[in-house]
Amino acid sequence: MIRTLFLLVVLFCALPGAAQETFSVTLTERSDLVNAPALHSGAVAEHEGLWLFVGGRTQNQSGEGGGLHGFGADAFPREYENGDVIVYDRATDTRWSASLDGLPDAIADPLRSTNGQFLARGDSLIVVGGYGHSEAAGGKITFGTMTVIDVPGIIGAVMGARDLAPHIRQPLADEAMLKVAGGHLVNLASEPALVGGNRFDGEYGGAFTQEYTESVRVLKLDGDDLGGVDEFTDAELHRRDGNAAPMVLDGGAIGVGIYGGVFHPQTNQAYLKPMMLSTSGVTQEADFEQHVGHYTSPVLPMYSLERGEMSTVFFGGINAFTWDDASGDWMAVGNPPFIPFTNDIGVVSRRDGEWSERRLGVRMPLACDSGTRCTTLRGTNAAFFLDPALAFYADDIVDFDALPAGETRIGWIVGGIAAGSGSFGQTWASERVLEVAVTKTATPSTETGAPLAFRLGNPVPNPTRTGTRLDLTVDAPEAIRAEVFSVTGRRVAVLHDGSLAPGTHALTWDAAGVAPGLYLVRVTGADGASASRQVMLTR
Repeated sequence: MIRTLFLLVVLFCALPGAAQETFSVTLTERSDLVNAPALHSGAVAEHEGLWLFVGGRTQNQSGEGGGLHGFGADAFPREYENGDVIVYDRATDTRWSASLDGLPDAIADPLRSTNGQFLARGDSLIVVGGYGHSEAAGGKITFGTMTVIDVPGIIGAVMGARDLAPHIRQPLADEAMLKVAGGHLVNLASEPALVGGNRFDGEYGGAFTQEYTESVRVLKLDGDDLGGVDEFTDAELHRRDGNAAPMVLDGGAIGVGIYGGVFHPQTNQAYLKPMMLSTSGVTQEADFEQHVGHYTSPVLPMYSLERGEMSTVFFGGINAFTWDDASGDWMAVGNPPFIPFTNDIGVVSRRDGEWSERRLGVRMPLACDSGTRCTTLRGTNAAFFLDPALAFYADDIVDFDALPAGETRIGWIVGGIAAGSGSFGQTWASERVLEVAVTKTATPSTETGAPLAFRLGNPVPNPTRTGTRLDLTVDAPEAIRAEVFSVTGRRVAVLHDGSLAPGTHALTWDAAGVAPGLYLVRVTGADGASASRQVMLTR
């Protein structure tokens, strides 16, 4: 049985004079999927519908525990290490696994670690650092390794019960700059960059040393070698275990949003002000504070070019605030540094150089692990697989404008830490799969609520190298202005500005000499009603 759990409605901020556009997000517990792995805090990748899991924490052999680490002498028991490479096929609910035990300790130990940084690029899964047991060190350390996994190759090896070794390379075995856990490995102008995190050596509940990176480290790879590191340092990067996701920056370039993380040295609390990362460094919002996304959780980035709005949805997780229905406002919770598990869902957006936040009206759904452990406190360190069939604006940013009318499957939230209560009671590694869908409830090309006095066709060809044509039909004489805009809002061409007689007219854009990229053709009538179409210019 597939159980639809809830529907939430989100309001996209509209352009001045534009119609408001709504969409809904549906989360469905895939209770028909019973063989997904119980995992969190590991590295993941996807290939042709198959999901790959490496490292992280899992349940023990009795099917128990594996949730949040403890705070005593043995905070990370080895019985909860994920010592397997796991492949899962959602379409058939089939799982395969292969032990790392046959590999040398120097290779296997980092792949059993937790909270390493990972990045899926093409057919490779890059895994950097992570915290776990080292046979060579005789204890727990933060690894300084970079491991490159051939995703199609290792999936085939796991499914075929073949040797894993040919599909795993470790080009960097002990680099000080890679000794990071709890950070993120992201794409920054096509180069991998380590964002935040810390180096933690020793037992979490015993003797240890800890050093936050307070930096972004852009890795200059020369084949299999680390040719150099460009490092941006900032005291506000004294954070770990937060969220980082690709975003469209104010100028239209692709960068990274940095959200939440712990612990602020002055407040001993989560970081509340988001940061933006570009090739020039990091900037932080001075005034805005977010109430969701404080600890690693599923993140859904979506961008609307038509509205110039970047929206990032956060699902559940550990947060310093929760929504209070009685007061209709956010309420601070927890006793720092203990920040509780929550079930709120919200979206942090940026438009016209300003941040905003909206609670989405509902909470994470009630779902049951092993049929008996039921809770809504989900999302912490869960994996999120976006549907590869989606249209993407760039770098795993869903192109909101390209979503068709009606419901579109966005992806799946898998596993994570589930909690019986907010205040660090019983926790466990979850095996539940939640399917996420978005339903658009307005026509994406129409930007005003007024009836249109014209009909605008789609651009042909699109994508294009030299230019494109759109048919515009008017039923009565009409004053029309047709313009082309870049993603930064700069007008690059005026296709028509004046009266048109009844009939169908060709709007032609000669794009010779225009830089490649995504552009918006906007047609506005005499009453101010407008419609727009996207054009992708390539070279």
